[in-house]
Amino acid sequence: MRLVAQRVLSARGLQGVNAFCYLHGAYVWLDRPPLHIMDAPGELVNSNITVQPPGNRVRSYLDIVTPDQTANQKILDDILNPIDLFANQPLPLNVQSGDTNFTFNIEQSLAPAWHRELEVLLHNALAVRV
Repeated sequence: MRLVAQRVLSARGLQGVNAFCYLHGAYVWLDRPPLHIMDAPGELVNSNITVQPPGNRVRSYLDIVTPDQTANQKILDDILNPIDLFANQPLPLNVQSGDTNFTFNIEQSLAPAWHRELEVLLHNALAVRV
């Protein structure tokens, strides 16, 4: 599964979070996902679009890759439990935590609130999960 959440800004100044859920099928892995899963989004099965594309600027994003059957609580734990370890890491942040891999990036103007932004994106991503 790939869960994606992006804070976007339109040319007209509209801002919101767009989120997408892609499924890969019954793949199971320990540690890192197979390369073909990391390189392919999967099948789009759900989305929540608050700012219509195209032409939006992405201000922050969270991209999560984990087996389709991973429970929401496990994803939350894999991302939020070690979050304080990431405070001084360079961006984009690419983390392997359990069998969950995630990438997070944020534009400089939003960086002081990076912890809260990561939580907002994570909850938006989980909200579109099917």
